[in-house]
Amino acid sequence: MSELLVRAGDARSEVLAEITSTYAFVVAPFETKAAVELSFLLDADLKPRRKKLGELETWAKMKFDRQIIAIAKVSKVNTIYSDDTTLAAVARANGIGVVHTWELPHPPVKAQQELDFPDDDKGRR
Repeated sequence: MSELLVRAGDARSEVLAEITSTYAFVVAPFETKAAVELSFLLDADLKPRRKKLGELETWAKMKFDRQIIAIAKVSKVNTIYSDDTTLAAVARANGIGVVHTWELPHPPVKAQQELDFPDDDKGRR
């Protein structure tokens, strides 16, 4: 959510209202079940030897990404929306689908089209 809001800039309030008011999205907390799941995810990365990180990845980012995956797994999420390719790879490796913003359909230009009614003889529409 924070990454989305940072990218939203001045539209932060509108984006937050849209996300939190729709049934299609759930902002889930990091709680005990997610912490246990995270421990399993990190175990795989930290044992038997320390995982080699990519050039642009830090340990903090790796742990943060795993928190997102842990929350998604315990929430039984099918799909996450993210433009982070590293996060996307880990999500897919854990059976979670990923949709990038560039894959989303564009909204209709105009949701409601105007009807063109001819004027009647009194000039009313």
